[in-house]
Amino acid sequence: GMAILETRSGAITVANDYLLAMTGHSRADFTSGCWTWASVTVPEFHRRDEFALETARATGTWEPYEKELACADGIRLPVRISASPLPSKPGHLVVLLQDISKQREAEARRELMMREVEHRTKNMISVVQATLRVGARTETDARALAKAVGGGLPALMGAQHVLLESQW
Repeated sequence: GMAILETRSGAITVANDYLLAMTGHSRADFTSGCWTWASVTVPEFHRRDEFALETARATGTWEPYEKELACADGIRLPVRISASPLPSKPGHLVVLLQDISKQREAEARRELMMREVEHRTKNMISVVQATLRVGARTETDARALAKAVGGGLPALMGAQHVLLESQW
């Protein structure tokens, strides 16, 4: 979506149809004043918007940031917002909003899969450790097996944990 923001007042003066559709609103909602930047922003992101506007007033733009829009149907839509000065109108920014909901869904699936891999790896290592203990016929065999094979298991577990924590 795209909008024109007036930095002095913080008001959106123009919003394209795609932006309005992203939030589930109509052109009539925008022209009547029912659609405003604040009304489509989830409350916990208002302060972030205020910071971006303060930065734009001081520097002419802001660094891209992420927030969630409150859609007409109650759904929260994650977006990435960037801005550039509008050359023909000082004090105005072109604001671009990118729907990042698919990216967030992919991140959640990846996190779930990483946790599942961690869980299955820990289970497999536990099975191997138990098999080593049970498979030994004598105390000496158990120590020899633990030394030969078991010593590498904690290292394997540690490496797998590092991979998980660093997001592979």
